[in-house]
Amino acid sequence: MKNIFKYSIIAAAAMLTGCTDDFLSQDVKGTQVLDNYFTTSEECLASVYGCYQSIAFDDWWQVYNTYVTADICTDDGWMNNTTQGQDGYIDLALYQGKTTSGTLSNFWQYRYKGIHNCNVVLEYVPGVSSLQEDVKNRYIAEAKALRGYFYFELVKNFGGVPLVTTMATPVDAANMKRASIAETYAQIEQDYKDAIEYLPLRSETVKNSELGRLTKGAVQGLLAKALLYQEKYDEAKTSSTR
Repeated sequence: MKNIFKYSIIAAAAMLTGCTDDFLSQDVKGTQVLDNYFTTSEECLASVYGCYQSIAFDDWWQVYNTYVTADICTDDGWMNNTTQGQDGYIDLALYQGKTTSGTLSNFWQYRYKGIHNCNVVLEYVPGVSSLQEDVKNRYIAEAKALRGYFYFELVKNFGGVPLVTTMATPVDAANMKRASIAETYAQIEQDYKDAIEYLPLRSETVKNSELGRLTKGAVQGLLAKALLYQEKYDEAKTSSTR
């Protein structure tokens, strides 16, 4: 019995020794390294799609929960949930939103995560030499338009916010000052205007795979909405002619 046990240990050790090199030499799967990721059009497009995915982050409560809660403050909805805790809702429903509110915190952080994803595209895509110029310009335009959209969602709910337009580190972001409402809207307008110049018309996007991606007309509408929120009515009238 002792010999069987001894030989079993030796066999197991031999198996571990034999596969160690192969195991350690395998590429890491499930993660990407930015420094060598942006090399093909497919990789660039996947990163742009990540900006779109940031609109909801695959789960309604992280973002849309805030919109539902806002409806509770109007005649459009009421709070009547008896199956779970209501701490994240009741303060907002009674106009007593706190900075510690999980609902507000989720909305804030996931908007900024979306902004970060856009900034990654804007940092790396311009330097990808293998991209055709028109394709590159479209990817950049989509990222700018989506960044403008995320900031628009923030300014509507929080007023002026810190403007992060580069791939800032957590330390950099922590030291950023809050911009004014006017400065925040100026950034939104600029992102939208930059995007409009290079986005295709709806009639030019004929592939089914492109359905849902931003077009010139869609961003013109977003720009008009941002202008209306600022009571820039005359500018809003002509925003669709850009």
